[in-house]
Amino acid sequence: MNADLCRHFRSKAMYVAGEAKRDEAEENASAAMAYCWCNLTMTQIGIDDRLVNVDACASSDRACRRPR
Repeated sequence: MNADLCRHFRSKAMYVAGEAKRDEAEENASAAMAYCWCNLTMTQIGIDDRLVNVDACASSDRACRRPR
């Protein structure tokens, strides 16, 4: 997981445990990261009314971002 992500970023990958083959694990992790939300709004839209995603929520340009 990207260490620069906002502390309020959540994704399905954070809650799914299990074992998989390396290729399957990488594919599943990227798919799970595609479904993400802000823990403050509990939706896919952050408190700044912008879409939540890995790149945006790791950017220091995002005013609502809180480091871990």
